[in-house]
Amino acid sequence: MEFVRGDYQQLPFDADTFDVFWSLESIEHATNIEQFTKEAFRVLKPGGRIVVAGTFTGRKDLSDEEKRQMQVGLSVAGCFTDFRIAKDVCNIASNAGFVNVRNIDHTQSVMMSSRQMTNMCRWGLPVAKTLAAINVASPILILNNQWGLYQEGLFKSGATSYNILVAEKPSNSAV
Repeated sequence: MEFVRGDYQQLPFDADTFDVFWSLESIEHATNIEQFTKEAFRVLKPGGRIVVAGTFTGRKDLSDEEKRQMQVGLSVAGCFTDFRIAKDVCNIASNAGFVNVRNIDHTQSVMMSSRQMTNMCRWGLPVAKTLAAINVASPILILNNQWGLYQEGLFKSGATSYNILVAEKPSNSAV
């Protein structure tokens, strides 16, 4: 196995190289999901599969408070720069040439982990604030813990969802 560091919107690989393109909790960092998807299509061999697992926006009509909380996610990790509803990403994948596009909502499957993160951050936030106040830790640690407190509520309200998208590059396709 070899790890390569690079921009997944401009991968340093030849076309038709891989059988599987796996994106685990990283699509939410993409600045251009169309380009991300086209690049996945390019590097997959005909018959190859893309699997995308991650957090998506659950709906478009977010409250002001939900928008504020999402902004914290953006500020701590660069998340949600081109944040989309999973159904929209499925359409983007189809437009890029993928077939048999499927979207499986796994929000309920991650709720136990989400609850554990909330509990950890409930303890971590006061510690982060104290450490930042005495210049022992970065203020970003406060934002990380705030985001950890928000994510469960955003899942519960439907503002975000956790989805797995699966699609195939047609066996007869050429780039």
